[in-house]
Amino acid sequence: MGGRVKVRAVIVAVAIGVALMFASPTAGADLLQARPRNIGTFGDALLRPSRWIVGVTVDRAANPRRLDDEDPYDDQLFGLSATYHRGWLGLHGKLLFTPQHRVRRSRDAMVLGTRIAYSAFGYRWSYGVNVQGEAIVDEHQWVLYLSPIELGGDLYVNGSFRVQLFVGARWAAKGALIKNMFIDPNGFEEQFFQRALDERLDSPWEGYVSLVFGRTLD
Repeated sequence: MGGRVKVRAVIVAVAIGVALMFASPTAGADLLQARPRNIGTFGDALLRPSRWIVGVTVDRAANPRRLDDEDPYDDQLFGLSATYHRGWLGLHGKLLFTPQHRVRRSRDAMVLGTRIAYSAFGYRWSYGVNVQGEAIVDEHQWVLYLSPIELGGDLYVNGSFRVQLFVGARWAAKGALIKNMFIDPNGFEEQFFQRALDERLDSPWEGYVSLVFGRTLD
């Protein structure tokens, strides 16, 4: 029962995010406050020669294998985000970590990718691809993810401050166990975590949602 509720919650969250992304400018204004006339749109900002958007990000994976986990923070990462825009092209990177105080329970990731701006439904959005390397210390493994699709846009803009939403899918392309005496000094758990890694690579696809609170630096 709990698993079905969690699945429905993830589906609803993703559906709301996609609906907000493709909402018309008028609908977006009704939901999130209208933008003042002197601020301009996402597309207007991209016409500038170059700019940075830096801020903090919250990332959440929608992984069917982990929906019944007892710890709700296992697939939730926090960190720093930076994006450099040059015309319609954007290059971005993120450093992510879990809110765990113990190193052996931590998950740390680095994301590098590119985004392009485009117009759809009378609004300006972005399409991107990225690569994510993640050290999942609590499962004694590292994984390399490739994301062939990421859709995103601004939820709210006020002066230089903006809230951005990105929804995507990624594929676990490669992974291996982390063999370290400080993580598993006796090697007793190696077989268990090897099975967990094999399961991850056998069912490699998962979705993710990223929410960025940032500021524009011209």
